[in-house]
Amino acid sequence: AQVITWCPTCHMNLDDFMGATQGKQAESAHLAQALWQRREALAPMLTQAVVGRVLIDMHIGNRTGVNEAVPGLLRLIPGVTVLEHPYRAPSYMCFGLASIPGALADAKANMLAAMAATGADTLVSIFHSCHRELVGLERTHCIRVVNWVHLLAEGMGLAYQDEYKAWRNSDDPEAAIGAERIAAAGEEAVRKLVLPELTRPR
Repeated sequence: AQVITWCPTCHMNLDDFMGATQGKQAESAHLAQALWQRREALAPMLTQAVVGRVLIDMHIGNRTGVNEAVPGLLRLIPGVTVLEHPYRAPSYMCFGLASIPGALADAKANMLAAMAATGADTLVSIFHSCHRELVGLERTHCIRVVNWVHLLAEGMGLAYQDEYKAWRNSDDPEAAIGAERIAAAGEEAVRKLVLPELTRPR
C-alpha cells in the first residue's frame, strides 16, 4: 500500500515521526512524486499549450522529492519553459518562516530577484501554505502566481477557480466571498478568522 500526501507537514509526520517511532505501516509519496512515477501515462493528457516562463518556489529543507518531480512534470506541458535559479528558500515551506521576524519577507524578496534575473513571468508554488503566502505578489508585482497543479490542469484543458487568490487580491474580500457564503460559514467566524487572513500585509 502507498499513502499519497499533499501537505508537507503531514508527509514529514508520516516519515520522520510516525515512521521512526512506530515503524512504517505503508510507503508514502508526495502527489508530485506519484505523478512523476506515472509520467508516461500523464504526458498524453497534457495537450493544451500553456505559455509561460516559470520559476518554481523551492525550499532547501524539503526532503519529499518535490524539488525534482515538479520541474519534470511542468516540462511535460506544451509551451511551459521551466527556468533554473540556484536560490532555495529556507525551511521546508514558507509557513516555517512565519515565526522568524523578517524571514518570510526576505524569502519573497529573494524569489522576486530570482524571477527578475531569469526573466520569469510566472511564480509557481509547490505547497498550499506557500501558495497562500505568494499569491499577494500577483497584485503588487505584476506577475502571475499559480500552483503547479493549476498548470497541469491548464495543460489538460481542465477549468478551475483559484478562489483564495481572488479573495486575497480583491479590493473588497467580503464582496468577493459573497454574502451567501459568509452567511453559511457564519458572519462572526468570517470576520474573526477569514478577513484578517485576507487583508494582512502582502
